[in-house]
Amino acid sequence: MRFKLAIYASILFILMFSIDFVLQKSLQKQYYSQSVVNVSQRLAPIRVSIEKEIVSNLLLIQGTANYISVHPQISEQEFNLYAEGALHETTLLRNLGAAPGFIMRYVYPLLGNEKILGVDYRNLPEQWPQVKRAWLSDSMMVAGPIALLQGGKGLIGRAPVFIKDGEPNTAEHNRFWGIVSAVIDADRLFRIVGLNSITDLRIAIRGVDGKGADGAVFWGDASLFDPSGKPILAEISFPSGSWQIAALPTTGWAKRHPAAFQIHFFTFLLSCIFLYAGYRDLQNRHDILRAKDTLDEAQALAHLGNWNHDVKSGSIWWSDETYRIFGVTKFEFTPSLNSFFNMVHPEDRELVQEAYSQSIENRERFTTDHRIVRPDGSIRHVHEHGSHQYDDKGKVIRSFGTVHDITARKVIARDLLAEQAKLRAMAEATYDPLIMIDSTDTILFWSPAAERAFGWTQAEAVGQKMHPLITPHEYLEPAQEGLRRFAKTGVGPVLDSIMEFPAIRKNGDLFPVERSVSAFQVEGVNYAVGMLRDVTERKRNEEKLARMATTDALTGLLNRRRFIELVEAEIKRCQRHGCQVSLIMFDADKFKNINDTYGHAVGDDVLIAIASTTQGCLREVDSLGRIGGEEFVILLPETPLVDALVVAERIRKTIEQIELSLDDGNAVNFTVSLGVTQFLQEEAGFDTFLKRADAAMYKAKENGRNRVESA
Repeated sequence: MRFKLAIYASILFILMFSIDFVLQKSLQKQYYSQSVVNVSQRLAPIRVSIEKEIVSNLLLIQGTANYISVHPQISEQEFNLYAEGALHETTLLRNLGAAPGFIMRYVYPLLGNEKILGVDYRNLPEQWPQVKRAWLSDSMMVAGPIALLQGGKGLIGRAPVFIKDGEPNTAEHNRFWGIVSAVIDADRLFRIVGLNSITDLRIAIRGVDGKGADGAVFWGDASLFDPSGKPILAEISFPSGSWQIAALPTTGWAKRHPAAFQIHFFTFLLSCIFLYAGYRDLQNRHDILRAKDTLDEAQALAHLGNWNHDVKSGSIWWSDETYRIFGVTKFEFTPSLNSFFNMVHPEDRELVQEAYSQSIENRERFTTDHRIVRPDGSIRHVHEHGSHQYDDKGKVIRSFGTVHDITARKVIARDLLAEQAKLRAMAEATYDPLIMIDSTDTILFWSPAAERAFGWTQAEAVGQKMHPLITPHEYLEPAQEGLRRFAKTGVGPVLDSIMEFPAIRKNGDLFPVERSVSAFQVEGVNYAVGMLRDVTERKRNEEKLARMATTDALTGLLNRRRFIELVEAEIKRCQRHGCQVSLIMFDADKFKNINDTYGHAVGDDVLIAIASTTQGCLREVDSLGRIGGEEFVILLPETPLVDALVVAERIRKTIEQIELSLDDGNAVNFTVSLGVTQFLQEEAGFDTFLKRADAAMYKAKENGRNRVESA
């Protein structure tokens, strides 16, 4: 078989290779011809445009020569008027000049062309041969492109002027007057015809001085004229000469047809199809023999056997795996209905017989799980699935089906039930809520702790979607997006991590929870188990600790450490932006006397009264702190010294008016001394800033207390 297949394949591939080679050559030749036509058609309008522009401008030059031959006594003013009108008709002529007797006398416009005025062509060795040819031949000559005396490059058209005013055939009748010349702007010419914007072609032009193919290259790459590159050539004709233009596609001539790969693929595909057809015929027999072995192997791996019962003859056929499931061999055991039912477990026998009989009577398939007892006494669990075939009279003639050994699955199910019982017991014992969902977000397990935490009973929660049930609306979409990812991949951002998020109770109350989630998979379905802990009390304690770390326990004001942090941050901001900030430092006057006279409890009440009163005199952006026993400091952002003094005086007056009533009917009055200072940009930092405020405060005390001083 292999030798014949090799011979067939060799002949087939030689034939298809030959067909492919002929097709490729034919298509490539056709594609090259079409490409030549396309380039020629692309080049034609370019050639015509160049010819049109050059010829139309040369006609203006010749027209000027004809005009002068009729008006030989033309003045400079008349020439300028004529030239102005002529140049108005074109944008390519840079100037128009007339040289009576070969000396340039008239030029328009004069601006920018002063250098050529008065020039004698006979003294210009590069231009005189062209001028002389125009004179002697009595015809227009075109030179260039060349570098011009007045700057730039251009084509120079020259036309001789002969005056016809005497008798015919006499010297006076055809008297030479001079030369009319004009510069055609070569760069502008090529821009107008679009040479600069062509990207699909490489173009070169040769023929300086109208010499056609014999002239030098003045545009593009000279290598384009190399015959080996097969360029497309075209002649650009104009009076007294011509140019030759060459063009090639930018990427060069294609070496293969665009559809070459498709042709290769098509011929290869045909080869494969023909080869496959020949191979398939040889392979079919082998496949048939192999199918039985493969089926037996698959049934053995899946523990799935099949059987067939010919009702008319009573014979039953079992597959090899069916014999293995029942623990017998085909050489020792002959299957029959009686022998089969004898192996069914006595407790399940009636169930199996009923399922089999009902399926025949109702003409439907049957499915049943039951136990069998092997000859060695071992018990196996099997899943039976079968159907029937009937004759024209509705009588069953054949039964067939499969038998699947599901003992391992039953053991797993039993163990799973045991584990579920353990899990339920653990869930009921734990204080934290335990919830299990599947990949569709459906709640499968809802522990008693979850009932207590969220207010939903197990009967109410199981079967509902978990995230809409316990997740606030603003967090719902991200949570469901993560769930969709989990359903597809079994992974997600919340798995194997501990995170906090707000949850919602049945009554609508929000409370913080700490969540940890794990996942598992059963038969391709992803499940997630989450443990949630109500952290309301912990969050409350954390907030309390945070307040204790930054505030004064007695007054509720900022403590010394937190106040210093705010001042240092404000100083850095002011140093960076050049803003103003002031500091007020004050303490209660004769506070020791208050403590000694009325006791520390009254002293504390005084400090609390000072704190609350001062706070009422400040803005929201201001910061008030207690940094010592009876010492207070105020930070005033964006406040110069003069405004800070006003604030300090307002505080002094307000505190001065406080009268603290005591339990014995007496009252306590008290005052404060305040020191005010403004931060200086040259200061090193907080320490010197505070020292100046402290010095101002003690200055107020030395000057009699209950007053405001600055430093």
